Amino acid sequence: VENTDWHSFGPELGTEVREQPCHGHVGQLETESPTQPSEDSSSRLISLMKSGNSPEVTIIAELKQHMGDLVAAQRGTAALLALTPSLEGEKLEHIQKKHSRWIGLLNEMQAQYSKLGELGAAEVTIDVLLSHQKCAIVAATTMKILLLMARNDSNTVKIVGHKGIPAILASMQQHSMDATVHEYCFGALRNITLSNLDHCAAITDGEGIRLVVQAARRHISNSLVVQQACAALKNLCACRNLRPRIAHAGALDLIV
Repeated sequence: VENTDWHSFGPELGTEVREQPCHGHVGQLETESPTQPSEDSSSRLISLMKSGNSPEVTIIAELKQHMGDLVAAQRGTAALLALTPSLEGEKLEHIQKKHSRWIGLLNEMQAQYSKLGELGAAEVTIDVLLSHQKCAIVAATTMKILLLMARNDSNTVKIVGHKGIPAILASMQQHSMDATVHEYCFGALRNITLSNLDHCAAITDGEGIRLVVQAARRHISNSLVVQQACAALKNLCACRNLRPRIAHAGALDLIV
């Protein structure tokens, strides 16, 4: 415990928490007030760590214990995200070009994704998202976790089975003008549909295709959002019977 980098899990333990939820866009204040923790969560976290639990087990347990606590949700999901492997941008390109252990690193990342999935990280992440739908900070953080965990096929099954797709679509509607939330939502949908046609069908239940196209059109000037949206639509087009519905929803106009 003494060697644990608590700063990577959020604000320093034992200090006053000043996180605030946000409304509409990440970084703006939310009107919803966070509830006060029912107990000293910092002391409980340290106690759990001393009992021999891994950081992953501890954080997931705390999120379940304080599901309705907005501050705990912000801190807990930030901590969980810190434990979810991510290689992107220039860092990813550098490792691909310079490091001979690239395949080994990928295997290590997959092992951690699998571990998180087996511990129930996907399910608790979705539950936190649904419990704090109005908070853009929680939405962005949980979407990033799902995006990363969905790089593992077993986790995509867990996400879809726990009604993750309706939760993702609901976040896009709730935070309709937040580009960060949309980038991560589309990224999650992209990974979920990458190699599973059944998951494509799950997205298209109800108004899924229309919501995806409309959301992409709202952020047409943001290249990161559009890139992820087009990748998700490409995966959906792998289902031949969905192509007419995708075109009818206006996806061709969006791409062209």
